[in-house]
Amino acid sequence: MLNILVFIKEVPDVRIPVEYHKVTGRVRHDWTVPMINPADLAAIGMAIKVRGSIAGSRVTVIHLGPESGERIIRECLALGCDAGLRVWDDGLDELQPATKAFIFSRIAMIQGFDLVFTGIRSQDTGNAQIGLLLASRLHIPCVTSVVDLEIESGERVAKVTKMLARGYRAFIESPLPFIMSMES
Repeated sequence: MLNILVFIKEVPDVRIPVEYHKVTGRVRHDWTVPMINPADLAAIGMAIKVRGSIAGSRVTVIHLGPESGERIIRECLALGCDAGLRVWDDGLDELQPATKAFIFSRIAMIQGFDLVFTGIRSQDTGNAQIGLLLASRLHIPCVTSVVDLEIESGERVAKVTKMLARGYRAFIESPLPFIMSMES
């Protein structure tokens, strides 16, 4: 039985033209249509796949964002996640990745976990830092650019396939718990 956490982010749907604030140059989020970050969606899919192979496992999706994020949490539940959690306060609008990782680490410690999934990078900022910063906060290993994962029932070791440059792949074994940052 595994307790799996998936941290997700709401990003603007780029298929719809994005408007920018003339003074700051930032995306006008009040004029965008939100969607689940594509790499986070891949993480959800992999988490559900792992849950299906290990009886009694549970997938909880966690979103740090405003009330509009409840729609994407409901989408995750419809995809097969077992529970959803939204964390927000009005003062959290422009958080830096290190602060988000701090909040996520506290949530992970409270929830308890065997496996944590994140997307490798968000479609809007592309920082690619949350998984690594979260692993640093929790003092556990992190494997980035993951494209596949296998965990056999009763095993506490995961077999991970990691994407490298120029199409090469690395095969890594890691004991649980650890963090995976998924490629989309």
